[in-house]
Amino acid sequence: MDANQLALIDCYQQLVTALTTQDICQLDRLLATTAELHLINGRTYVKYDWIDAIQNETLRYQPCSTPDAPQLTTSRGTLQVRVKWQIQAGAAQTDQQRLTFVQDCNGWRLLDQCSPAIPAIEKSD
Repeated sequence: MDANQLALIDCYQQLVTALTTQDICQLDRLLATTAELHLINGRTYVKYDWIDAIQNETLRYQPCSTPDAPQLTTSRGTLQVRVKWQIQAGAAQTDQQRLTFVQDCNGWRLLDQCSPAIPAIEKSD
C-alpha cells in the first residue's frame, strides 16, 4: 500500500475507535461537514444528527471489520467493511457497508456511510 492508502486506513481506524467509544470531539473532526449516514430503510442522518444519535445512544457501534483494500481517486477513497451496530432498542445487526472518504488539506474525512446496495452519492464536502 502507498502512503495515501495507509493514511486512509489510519483515519478509518481512528473513526472506528471514535464510533465505539462515543468520542464526540473526534467524530466531529473525522466526519466531513456534509457527512451522511444512509440506512437501508431509507433514513438518512446528517453529520450532527448522526453525532447526536451516537451521543444519546440511540445508535451504537461495535468494533468494525478490517477494511478491504482502499479504492482511491484523486481526493476520494472508498472502503468496504462489516459494521456491527444497534439502532435504538433493536437487535444488534451486522451489515456490509461502503464508507466514502474525502481528502482535504487536513487529511481524510468520512463523507458517506451506506450499504453497497445504495448507489454512490456524488457530492463534495
